Amino acid sequence: MRLLGDDQPVWAFQARGLDGVSAAHVSVDDMAADYLGELRKVRAHGPYFLGSLCAGVYIVASIARALRAAGEDVLPLLLLDPPNSVSQPGYWQISEDEFVAKMQARHARGTTAGPTEDPVYMQAVIRTTAAFEQAIAKHRPLPYDGAVYVLSSHQRMHRDDPLALRRIFTGRYKRYEVGETHAAALDPRNPVFASTLRRCVGLILDAARSCAPAAS
Repeated sequence: MRLLGDDQPVWAFQARGLDGVSAAHVSVDDMAADYLGELRKVRAHGPYFLGSLCAGVYIVASIARALRAAGEDVLPLLLLDPPNSVSQPGYWQISEDEFVAKMQARHARGTTAGPTEDPVYMQAVIRTTAAFEQAIAKHRPLPYDGAVYVLSSHQRMHRDDPLALRRIFTGRYKRYEVGETHAAALDPRNPVFASTLRRCVGLILDAARSCAPAAS
């Protein structure tokens, strides 16, 4: 966040179910519709600067399509190390104990928030993660022809079918390799990631200025 500077506000969505009370979404379309409704409460009209982390790429593409269908301006999307396909394996391949240990290790490194030592909270995280992965696995992405900037790890950029994302994002598309692993590609101390992120944000903000109405 600090790489974006103090003058770039950011709103993030928390997955339904992490509070241990609400039910998790069962589909990407449900997530997109819910998040879009909340987004428009904060900003009723565009231009919209949308970004995603990891598998959130499929949700942000659905939101962007819906906004453009409603006649709104959507700036180039910023996609941070997305998987190449919905079939890429996730946390379901590891045991519950391994999952908890992984989350606690991330918390110790400062890369995730939440009380990972609280078993009630971690059960909510496990249920929500399982629902999210199931929703992603059954999702069938539709094409999006708007511009996108993709910051990728070498690990993900060359995994599975490297051209799968290109078949979803059919418009102007620029993909940068910014680190070897997923963690390195998102590390603000990584100078390649930091400089590429700033460059892409600058280009997206330039696009926002071109959307601004001319002064009368």
